[in-house]
Amino acid sequence: MRSERRFRSIIGSPLAPTTQVLLGAIGVVVIIAGYEYYVYRQAQSGGNPRFSPGLGQLWTAFRELTAVDPRTETVPFWVDTRASLAILAKGLGIGVAISTAVGIAMGVLSTVHAMVSPVVTAIAKVPPTALIALFMVVFGVTGDAFKVALIAFGISPTLALGVAMVARAVPRNTIVKAYSLGATTLQVVVKAIVPQVLPQVIEMIRLAVGPAWIYLIAAEYINASEGIGHGIVLSQRMVRIDHILVYVIWLAILGTMIDFSFQQLSRLVAPWAVARKDD
Repeated sequence: MRSERRFRSIIGSPLAPTTQVLLGAIGVVVIIAGYEYYVYRQAQSGGNPRFSPGLGQLWTAFRELTAVDPRTETVPFWVDTRASLAILAKGLGIGVAISTAVGIAMGVLSTVHAMVSPVVTAIAKVPPTALIALFMVVFGVTGDAFKVALIAFGISPTLALGVAMVARAVPRNTIVKAYSLGATTLQVVVKAIVPQVLPQVIEMIRLAVGPAWIYLIAAEYINASEGIGHGIVLSQRMVRIDHILVYVIWLAILGTMIDFSFQQLSRLVAPWAVARKDD
């Protein structure tokens, strides 16, 4: 019995912030050490260092990518980053707006759920990358419209289903109490349901950022004059594995920063939910 209580107090118990940072740093160090060991083994076996660049080569590659281009007097690396982030923000914004509206309508109104849910479920099973050619025809090859549309289409169906699920999970007695206090249906949705689902919606958006990056990079692979995917394609043509790895590491850093931003947003708009999660 004492052992059972001990494990109940350990499993899932929150860690101190310093412990979390320390463990996270250990994980990063392990990954770096493992990669350096891989580079060492490749060098020992006579491998081409061009295809297994070490940390020093990656740092040199980063300095090359962030150097000013004398022809345009700009830094292509930062130009690519700004271009990709702008498209990602537009795609996420449109996708989140559509999916939140549709998801709440599906979760609140049974008639909407019965009519729309089968369609949204079917669309969610279609790989967005399979529609790149169609989007290029509809939205045009030039410009960023088809990339924004691909991101919005890619995240909207699954996100809408998730929002509908959490909206339908709101306790019925909460809705009944709101109606008993004289609230209209719109007031019930805005003041009773939305605050309940908002923290979970933010968590879903956090999870949708990863797929959104996939759709963006895939679109930039096919047709782009700037962007991180465009930079990776150029590096691939020149067989610059070090440049490609720098872009990949930068994607990981950007993704972590975006994820952290959504965590802070969740703490800002729903501190009660974060406190309950940490308990």
